[in-house]
Amino acid sequence: PLFNPAAFAAGTAFADGEHDADDAPTAPSITAAERKESLRRSLHGLVTRVSSRFNVEHRKVHATLNQRVGGNVATATERELDLRRRVAESWLVRDKYDGLR
Repeated sequence: PLFNPAAFAAGTAFADGEHDADDAPTAPSITAAERKESLRRSLHGLVTRVSSRFNVEHRKVHATLNQRVGGNVATATERELDLRRRVAESWLVRDKYDGLR
């Protein structure tokens, strides 16, 4: 581990560089539902950007994604939500929307 001046000054640094596993901070766990909600929010932002940039109705962008990936946003798996995001990102990167109008 790297030297931590704040821990050293506070006297909590260990002389041998070792520490108890109980002292290690634990990463906050995120549930699958929270991950999916985060992906949905991200997708919503991308769809809004695509809709604005290419002057296409929001619902048409979603309809195109439904055709290409299958299903709809409400029932999509994490993998499907990620695929939808990648398709929308590719439209923005290429600066070309090739979906329903």
